[in-house]
Amino acid sequence: MRKSLPKSRFIKEDVDAQAMENPSALIQYARSMSPGQWYVTLKLDKKESKYNLPKGILQHLIDIESKGNLDAKSSKGAKSLFGIMPSGKSGFMGNINDPVETAEFAAKTLHDLIRYFGNSIEEGLAAYNCGMGTLSKRGIQNVPLQTKKYLKFFREKGIIPQNGVDVGSWGEDQAEGSWGENSWIKH
Repeated sequence: MRKSLPKSRFIKEDVDAQAMENPSALIQYARSMSPGQWYVTLKLDKKESKYNLPKGILQHLIDIESKGNLDAKSSKGAKSLFGIMPSGKSGFMGNINDPVETAEFAAKTLHDLIRYFGNSIEEGLAAYNCGMGTLSKRGIQNVPLQTKKYLKFFREKGIIPQNGVDVGSWGEDQAEGSWGENSWIKH
């Protein structure tokens, strides 16, 4: 029987090692965390950098999808901190209760969706919320009301540019990895 690791052992530098050593202890610890603690503990900044995502997008994704509740489940069946649909619908084949696995999956999925939709953060987030098929059929102007509210949330947080200028207009060099901290937003 594995012992639970004390909270003080879960610091930014060793959370991945701890998760590999004792994933059930990480999950137990995670249930006691506040939403703001996820950003540091799951190294979301490193995942954002790895996948060329805007700084803060993953924390805001947690805020809107689950409010930091590991046991969150939407009316459509999405689960986890990041609102991931069950494996048959999303492609996620890992442990839906493991915040490290779901964080990696959410970051890669967002990256792939943004790239698929011409490096548009807005369309990538819309597809994450309503699905690629719905977005492709309806277009960004005709997404469901829930998705419009979802996009408004990210726009208000500064993840989607207020002025409508999107990363896609910067070309491939920016899409390949040098976006910087919200550098596409005009202040």
